[in-house]
Amino acid sequence: MFDYVKILLPTFYAQSPTWDMSAEALAGYSSIMLAQAQECIFIKAEHDDMKPTVVSKLANQASLLYNEALTAVSLASLRPYLPKEWSILLSNKAAMMEVYAEYYAAFAAEAEQSFGEQISRLNKTLALLKKISRSEGMKDFYAKVERTRDRAKKDNDLIYHEIIPDPKTLPSIGVASVAKKIPVTFPLAGKPPKELFTTLVPIPVYNATQVADGVCRQMISVEVGRLREATDTCNGVMASLNLPAAVQEIDGSEDAVFNPLFEKAAIIRQNGGVAALREKISSLADGNTRNAEIVEDIFSTIEEEEKTDNELREQFGDKWNRQQSSKLNSGWRAEIAKHRQLLQQAGQTDKGLKERFSVQEASFDHFSGSESELREYITSEMEKQGSSTVLGGSSSKKKALCALCNQVDTMKKERVDLQKQLEQIKLPESLTKEFLKIYQKGGTIDAQSLATEHVNKALESARDCIRESLDKQTSMLKDIQSLYESIFGKKKEVASALTTLLMAAEAYDQLCQDVGQGITFYADLTGILIKFQNKVNDYVFARRTEKKELMKDISKEMSSERPCGAPAPGTPNMPMYGMYGGYPMPMYPMPGLPSQTQQPPQ
Repeated sequence: MFDYVKILLPTFYAQSPTWDMSAEALAGYSSIMLAQAQECIFIKAEHDDMKPTVVSKLANQASLLYNEALTAVSLASLRPYLPKEWSILLSNKAAMMEVYAEYYAAFAAEAEQSFGEQISRLNKTLALLKKISRSEGMKDFYAKVERTRDRAKKDNDLIYHEIIPDPKTLPSIGVASVAKKIPVTFPLAGKPPKELFTTLVPIPVYNATQVADGVCRQMISVEVGRLREATDTCNGVMASLNLPAAVQEIDGSEDAVFNPLFEKAAIIRQNGGVAALREKISSLADGNTRNAEIVEDIFSTIEEEEKTDNELREQFGDKWNRQQSSKLNSGWRAEIAKHRQLLQQAGQTDKGLKERFSVQEASFDHFSGSESELREYITSEMEKQGSSTVLGGSSSKKKALCALCNQVDTMKKERVDLQKQLEQIKLPESLTKEFLKIYQKGGTIDAQSLATEHVNKALESARDCIRESLDKQTSMLKDIQSLYESIFGKKKEVASALTTLLMAAEAYDQLCQDVGQGITFYADLTGILIKFQNKVNDYVFARRTEKKELMKDISKEMSSERPCGAPAPGTPNMPMYGMYGGYPMPMYPMPGLPSQTQQPPQ
């Protein structure tokens, strides 16, 4: 950053406005920070017990950088302005980093079994330490180095007998330049700042975008429904013909038939099997109940507030001059009605998912068992049905029918990808800008027609793919029917256990996807309802505060209108204690209060 300012500054000023913005000062600041960064890296490496060779090179580089910083701040142009302690501190830092470089280089020499070099470097470390001011910490470190040197010297005298070289002849330690200057990039956070108010639009525009989103989701769900309906029809036809089980051959082993099922079963077991799916479906009912309870709690809060307002309005008449709760609460009630209807529709969807699960539950149970149990079940069922996968007739027709069945499977996989693409379609941002322009001109925003137009454009390519897929299905099913009749005749077989399980595996995948969407829906709705509940609670709290203030004003007004001690007209002749909200004294005797007798009317 200092280098960036140093380069940029001359474009604004012919000469630096102050000494601390001069090129020399900025260069000095930059060199100090670079040396400090290198020292931080050395401390981290030392703390992490990295190899002594690496640590010594990091310390040596830090020493060189501190010497460069010392040179930069020692210029005659800066000396009058900078604190004198800076030069002393930088000099000590450079010397200390050199000490650490030699100290860890000694350990590196020991690791390489260069014991003479180790002793020489420790001697050099002690010589450098003598030149540094002796603080308490330095004294301890000096004693530590000295003990290390003495131990190494003793070992060398007794065991290794290596010649101790002169410190001046020692090889260079080398440097590890890790801390480097990097160019300044904007924004400094790395990402452009998010504009907080880009999505802030007038309420009519926001409502129009909500309607448009609903139209988009509805149109996409229609196309997804077309795909699902076509797939269900295809599965029904294939199951009625007992395909593809009827054309799969068993050439001495059952692997060709069973392996696809075992793969699907392994995936189902990995996802938790039938128990996990059953639990997820049960959680949908819990989610519906939980959200319904939040809605009813909000409704009861609104009802209680409105009931209190009506009672006080009836009691005080025209004096209760605040706005009626029934008018204020109409918006809350409409919102509550919308959420109730939404939960009712979701409950019907949950019921449908539960019914789909019940139909396939037995097959899901078989998939959740072990592989041997699944194999035993299929074999026994095929024996009961007397079905055989060995076909008579033309071998070429048999292969053609098997190829068509494979094409059907490929088509189903393509539809899954197409469905994902449909679900990712969203309204363009330009639509919101279009709504905003219409609003600014004072026109009426026809959100439904505009959204339909934009979504139709976005769905053009997807609809072409759907149309092509449906036509392809019609053609393939016609060819499958024709080939099947040429091999088996017009009589349709009962779906075998193999076919039933294959269809159940597809149903499991689709059911898991739909249940996952339901769980996400209830989780999102819970967050929305909690926010809604907080808003209502804030509103009710504000109304209660307003009620207390208004009751105080009414109490003061009533006390100033009647004589002191005279009872209010139309009220019983009994004491009042207004400091407790103006409620009448209880009819039962209170301790410490004198009993009062009623006077007969005159």
